[in-house]
Amino acid sequence: QVQRQIRITDTCSRYGLNKILLVLSNTTRKQARAFCGKLGRQIKGESILAFMPEANICFTVGVGIVEAQRGNTIDNILTVAEATQEKMYEFRVCSEQEET
Repeated sequence: QVQRQIRITDTCSRYGLNKILLVLSNTTRKQARAFCGKLGRQIKGESILAFMPEANICFTVGVGIVEAQRGNTIDNILTVAEATQEKMYEFRVCSEQEET
């Protein structure tokens, strides 16, 4: 899902058990927030139940935006991103039987 939304110059990889790391090149903070908001809304709209028919899952989309500076290590960048993350979306996806 995420790979289809990013540009060829961007990078997406799994980070930890339940996190995704996006590197959006030549992107302002405002553009990064807008992109993450759009991505969160698209994830919410996806039919997760097609892949997990017994789903009863709560998702939270949190975003930490950092402008990398020359000399920053990846560990430093990730620490700052995690410390400054904001909860953007929280929603629940349930199977049809459970919604009734």
